[in-house]
Amino acid sequence: MTRRKAPTVEYRSKGEALVVCTCGSENVVTIEPHLLRCSTPVRSRVRCQCGRSHLVVLERRAAMRKHVDLEGSCTLPGEGLGRGVLVRNLSRTGAMLELADDVEISVGDRLLLEFDLRHVQVSHFAKPAEVRRVDGRRVGAEFSSGEHDGQYDMALALHQPGPVPHWQRS
Repeated sequence: MTRRKAPTVEYRSKGEALVVCTCGSENVVTIEPHLLRCSTPVRSRVRCQCGRSHLVVLERRAAMRKHVDLEGSCTLPGEGLGRGVLVRNLSRTGAMLELADDVEISVGDRLLLEFDLRHVQVSHFAKPAEVRRVDGRRVGAEFSSGEHDGQYDMALALHQPGPVPHWQRS
């Protein structure tokens, strides 16, 4: 028997989060201030007025992630050619990458991530980033540019998934 993943709830403001039930009802949940500052995931059980009960996980990130499987490349300083990566998820502020091969990479390293988003057209993006997390071949990177990139935001919102890259197929 497989367990279903708990729905993620986005923190709104003023200590409140919005939970949408499968019946369509919206429930506002009050979040204790000390839970917003802790680093562990916040899980809670929410009962809807329709009677259903949901176990939810509060998402406290600055930008929501979009799960993708995109082929891309990342170039580390001092390297001429990019290494193959699979971009697992993207947000307005960063990405989770899976490296195609073992490489020495550490938190704080800077890299250039290149990938294409498919929407109305195919758009190529080259985003400078800083490594924030390393877990084996999985690397979490935060985009370096603090400026708003409207073209990237729109392409991410309209991205249409494509086939899984050849090196990731089983």
